[in-house]
Amino acid sequence: MTVFVVTEEIVDGAVRFHGHLGPFPILGLKAGLFANEVLGKDYLQTTVIVETESTPPCLCFLDGIQFVTGTTMGKGNIELRRGNALRAIFFQG
Repeated sequence: MTVFVVTEEIVDGAVRFHGHLGPFPILGLKAGLFANEVLGKDYLQTTVIVETESTPPCLCFLDGIQFVTGTTMGKGNIELRRGNALRAIFFQG
């Protein structure tokens, strides 16, 4: 089993991107790092569907994912769906 290490450098960058440190951006970082390992890090080919509540703190999960995968709302390759769980589906293409 691979352990995805969230380095101090990654955390510092994510804090600058998100605005503060918290557990949900860190969860997003871990999920994104896992996706990068499995799918490869490709800013243009990776797509993510995130299902969660549409308010903080759960919504902060998105910023962690965006920071490490390069997916963005502006490129349209990350989508938010309202839900009660915290789930991310990553795919290529």
